[in-house]
Order: sequence, then structure tokens, then C-alpha cells
Amino acid sequence: DCGSAETEQPGVPLRLRWKPPSWGGETNVNNAPPSQIIDEVDLLLTGGRLHPSNKAIMEQVYNSANSGINPDSKSLKAVISHFAATPEFHITNNLMNSRVTTTATRPTPDISTPPNPAPVTDYRAIVYLYMDGAMDSYSALVPMNCYLNQQYVSVRGDIAIKSGLLPIDASTSDQPCDDFGLHPSLSNIHSLYNDGDASFIANVGPLIKTMDKYEFEAGSKPQPMALFAHNTQTQITQTVFAQDASAGGVLGRIGDSINNREGSDVFDAYSISGTPKVLEGAPSVSKPADVLSGSGVADFIPKAGTFEANIEALSENVVTSIYGETFSVSMTNAIYRTRLLDEVIGNVTLDEDSCFTNAGTDLADQFEQVARIIKSRDG
Repeated sequence: DCGSAETEQPGVPLRLRWKPPSWGGETNVNNAPPSQIIDEVDLLLTGGRLHPSNKAIMEQVYNSANSGINPDSKSLKAVISHFAATPEFHITNNLMNSRVTTTATRPTPDISTPPNPAPVTDYRAIVYLYMDGAMDSYSALVPMNCYLNQQYVSVRGDIAIKSGLLPIDASTSDQPCDDFGLHPSLSNIHSLYNDGDASFIANVGPLIKTMDKYEFEAGSKPQPMALFAHNTQTQITQTVFAQDASAGGVLGRIGDSINNREGSDVFDAYSISGTPKVLEGAPSVSKPADVLSGSGVADFIPKAGTFEANIEALSENVVTSIYGETFSVSMTNAIYRTRLLDEVIGNVTLDEDSCFTNAGTDLADQFEQVARIIKSRDG
């Protein structure tokens, strides 16, 4: 029963809305018990595979939400939201072998800071800022006093930057130009360069072999796949391995190499923006990166955060399905790891916190979290 497909907004495509058949209408006019309603949702979303312990949790969710205005609709939405967090929703087999009649509660993950950690020595951090197609390299670092400058001015025409550039001396490098000009707005980077704290890696791109236009058109040299596709080249830029589309990210591979050399997990990865390709290491070998946001540790979205305890309870039992167990372990560890990070990073006080807060930008907020992570390790 898909219910009514009417909409009050003209021009909005019709939407199917599912209602439990046991309701007998738009609301639960038949006073169907929660157990029957959960069975119907289970059949729809998880093929009737919902474990009895999780089914009991769903019944509690339904009853708890069944109040106020439109109680039946609220209860149904709450239950469906929870279903997306069940291991059964993410696998295609049963959680438990039919011959297993008892369940065991999952041990609490051993995720904590050591009580008396040894002082951090020789700590190093790589801070990677990826500008997603928003930076033009020839407007940042302009070739000067050489034939490339003539090409630059010819191609850019009226938008070529011809004055106000900050001088960069490259006479000791093997670049085709001895002089470059840095964009006038990058004065801090210019100072860092002059102090020996910054460098430029120029003439780098997602190619397998260098080629000119004629070699490209003739196809005489190997080329990266989808060379002009922004999404594909973003991935290749973050792997620095254009000849292998399945390669892991360059930072993830660096971390794998360091851990392998040291014989232990000494490399930790943090992302302030989702799960970028650059941090992906070898499958089943690398630890996943911890994800933060500009305001701190990235938790569940606010709506999901309100039933975090239920999400944890839905994965609390040790199960026989290897797929269900993998999901439940990952979910449980993620919850405990998030709590630990929130406690550690949240207690860090920066000496120059105003440098970030006064800037009032999303990028400054992200760098503030980077500084907190570094201080929590280096302090």
C-alpha cells in the first residue's frame, strides 16, 4: 500500500509514500500493535531478517515516538530512520546462524589514551590542503624574464598579471626561468619562502609521460584515463599515480610504508573534510582516517545524534555473520573513537586561538582543528 501520492506544491513530482498495511489507512486506524508494524517494515527494508533483539529495540523506538501531533507518522519515521543503522540493512544474510540460540554482548572496545603516555619525540605532521579546482597555478606563480613569460602573456592576454608580483628567485633550481612572480595576495607565503620554510613544486600534473599537443592528439604516448574529467583527475591528483586508477592515496601509501618500516601503527590520519582519496591506504591494512569538521570531531548528523545510544545498542551483540560482524565492529569502534577524540581534542587550548576565530572563515576553522590535533600530540 503506497498510500496517497498527492502533493500540495504545484510542479513538484509525485512521491510514493509507504504506509504499513496493518494501519488500514493514512494513520493506524486499526490500532495495529508495534510488533506487527515492525514486522512489515522489516519485510520491506531488511527482507524479514531483523534479529529479535533489534526488533525489540525498534518496538521501543516506535512506542517512544508515539505521542504529540501525528503520533503514528512520527513513530514510523523514527523506526525507518533507525533501520538505516542496523547491520541487517547493510548485509544480505541473517545476522545469526539458525543453530545459535543465545547471544553475547560485544566487549567494550579498548579505545582509550594511555594513563601515563611517554613523551612524544620526533613528531612530524603533514598538513595537506587540497583546493578543489579553485586555484590557477599560473596566477599564483608566474614565470618571469624567460620565454614562458611570453607564452603566458600571449595566452592570458588582458588577464595576465604584469605588475605587483612578489619576486621569487629560482636561479639555483633547474627550472627554465630564473625568476618567478608570486601573486600579490600571497605575501605570507612569500615571506615563508624567503625564510626557507616554503617551497614550490612546479610543472607537476597528472601525466604518465610528458608530451606535447601533437603527441597527445596522435596518441603516441600513454595517457591517464579521462584526462579532462575533473572528478577523475581529482582522484589521480590525490594518488599521484596516473597509470593506475585503483591506486591508493599518496598520503595513505606513505602511512602504510611508515607503519611497515616501524613495525607498528605510528601513522595516524585525520581529515577535516570527509574521506578524501589522498588518505586511502591499502585495503584491510590501513586504519581509516578520523573525520573532523571545522567545529571539532565530526559526529552523527544532529538528527541521528539524538538516538546514538540506540545505534550503539543495535550493534551490541556478537553475531555469526562475518558481514554483520564487520559492520557492527566498525560502527561500535567509530562511536567510541569519536567520543575519545572529542574528549582529547576538545580539551586542547591554543595559545593563539584568536588568530583563527578572528579570521571568521571556514578555512580558518579547519586550520584551528589542525592546530588542536598537532598540539594534542606535540604537547
